[in-house]
Amino acid sequence: MFRSVAPSFAPARFFPFILGLTSVSLLACGPAGLSVSGTGASTIAVGGGHHAVQTVSDLDTVRGVAMSSDRVYVATDLGLLLHYPAGGEGTERVTVARGLPSDDVRDVVVDENGMAIVATAGGIVKVDGEGTVAEWADSPPVGSISAIVLAADGTLWAGGTEGLARYANGAWARFGESAAITTMVETPEGGLWVGTMRGLFFVDGEVIREHGIDRGIPEGYVRSIVPVRPGEILTLLQGPTSSQIGYWNGERWFGYTVDLEAPAVALTRRGDDYLLITPSNAFAIEPQVGPGAIRLTALTASELRGVRSYGARVLGIDEIDPPAVGQEPPEGVVRDATHLAPVPEGRPNIEAPAFGIRPVTLDMPVDTYWAKGIGDELFLADRNRGVKKLNPSGFSSSLQSRDLVPGRDLQIAVDASRNTWVLSRDRALAVYRGSRLDRVDAPEGVEIQCLANGPDGAYVLTLVTGQPGLVRLYRVTGDGWTQQMERQLEVSPPLTSVEFFAMTDQRQVWAGLRVVNEMGESPRLRGIAVFGEEGDILYHHRAADPATTPGALQMPDEVENIDLGMPGYAWFPSLYGAIRAGNGQAVVFGESRGVRGEVVSDLAVGDMGRVWIAAAEGVGYYENSTFEFRLPDVVQQSRPTSIALDSEGNVWAAGRNGLAYNDGEAWHRLTEETGLPTNQLVDVEVDARDRVWLLAEDRLMIFSKAQAPSME
Repeated sequence: MFRSVAPSFAPARFFPFILGLTSVSLLACGPAGLSVSGTGASTIAVGGGHHAVQTVSDLDTVRGVAMSSDRVYVATDLGLLLHYPAGGEGTERVTVARGLPSDDVRDVVVDENGMAIVATAGGIVKVDGEGTVAEWADSPPVGSISAIVLAADGTLWAGGTEGLARYANGAWARFGESAAITTMVETPEGGLWVGTMRGLFFVDGEVIREHGIDRGIPEGYVRSIVPVRPGEILTLLQGPTSSQIGYWNGERWFGYTVDLEAPAVALTRRGDDYLLITPSNAFAIEPQVGPGAIRLTALTASELRGVRSYGARVLGIDEIDPPAVGQEPPEGVVRDATHLAPVPEGRPNIEAPAFGIRPVTLDMPVDTYWAKGIGDELFLADRNRGVKKLNPSGFSSSLQSRDLVPGRDLQIAVDASRNTWVLSRDRALAVYRGSRLDRVDAPEGVEIQCLANGPDGAYVLTLVTGQPGLVRLYRVTGDGWTQQMERQLEVSPPLTSVEFFAMTDQRQVWAGLRVVNEMGESPRLRGIAVFGEEGDILYHHRAADPATTPGALQMPDEVENIDLGMPGYAWFPSLYGAIRAGNGQAVVFGESRGVRGEVVSDLAVGDMGRVWIAAAEGVGYYENSTFEFRLPDVVQQSRPTSIALDSEGNVWAAGRNGLAYNDGEAWHRLTEETGLPTNQLVDVEVDARDRVWLLAEDRLMIFSKAQAPSME
């Protein structure tokens, strides 16, 4: 046996309460686990209570962050993002279109000149602060790359699903044996710790010192490594169902746990502070159990010096055996975070160095899934909300791409399993899984155009790549894509995009077209195309070359939405008023026919034939052949430009002054004063679960109508 002593960390490097991290006053530890008060989501005051409003902005998944003097580089699955350190406007995205080998960026580091070394699924390049891409190195022989480290001596290390490689003197060489690498970190002394899915190893010059499960490491999958003193590390280790905090003191491995309510996401170091990160909280790890701290429970202790050391085998690219024919590629190395292991009842008393843990006050994100400290800065990736950057003074800045935020038109649809699908700004498709939006790749060879509800589910209209005017309709579910029809649209000038569509129960598609502008400006709207699985295609339009084919209607080209809720008719908002197409004619309801202000930005067909209209001078409705705009001031004060109906036929109207809501009896107004994150609303939709989706210029907001009773 050995003595129970505190780890010998230098106090000036390890005690966070000495170095400016403030302890959280609310601390609880009981059957439910250790918990603190977190920032959580925004809330909106409606009726007698407060109801959660989820705010989202980004679809990127963050894999890495690096920082130069004037740029923050963020590696994502959708390219490399270039932010200014203070956040705000000016974010740039570097993709294949600008020279990256692949949009799938796995990691990024910065060299001594401030250039980013960017590891992608297709190779490694350099990128400067203006987003200019320069070829740099061939792909490393590591399989699917997962991490890179630029050592102090200038050596670049790359890890992947097939092992470790180093780049020196202009060439790659495989270093050591095959391993699926999860993370890497250089020590201040110049060594390299490498985490894998089955343990970790230390690169000491040309020698590898291997720490495997069979030699005492508490769990095999390595999420995080934090060097402490020479030869000592803290790690976050994950097993099949739970995690442990690992500590290597240079001689033995120790595994620890503590009851936490949330999964353990990462261990990291910011300045002199050692932090355990969960989705919405941070905890400082201390080498003593002081007042207000909770002792970590030791679960395991290894035998003395259970390390295997050997000289590294170094192979040039030409010396590496190719994969066997038919061999399956290694699985990816990314795993979702798990909870720390439960504290077992009646556990034996394990003598181990004593650690304490205490919550610290940080401006934490809502749902952290990745974390990294760089010097005195802390970077936290927040699910669907970009990266939050925290500096030592407590100031935080948000680094967001806002690629999830459409420009004007929010398009959502609900599939047969009642999952909600959303179209992003760049026409990427995402599915909402209760608390997060996950991107879903389009079928190969097509470009997603628009999204809509249809018979029995959600549908996506696409353009076939390289075949102008050829459209395909897909039904989308959680299980994949099913092609429903393919039609060739013949339009002149040439088709550039399909902006929106709707479907009848008879599977007839009404699609809004955009074509090349004859005047040489940006593409223009060109009316509507109507088609089914077969038969003629009708084009309703009148600009330049008015529709003349039998059944085609001459109607304004500038329509930006459609509602097929009235049997036998289609309704459109337009610059000229509300348009009703059906019964062989297109009728434009402008100011002369009762529409206040003529310009109609949105409309929605409700029950009993009532058509709700957002016009330039307020909200009204069309019923029994007349328009009614005499609605309460609380509605008109919101200046709504968008309208949606929930499952009960109640109206939601969004505009630049907030949200107006009718609960079936009266109108109410929701604004920043009642907890709405912003009054500047662009669009509103309600899904089949009666969740209200609000589009602002810089974010999407979601809240459940079921949690929002009527106001008094």
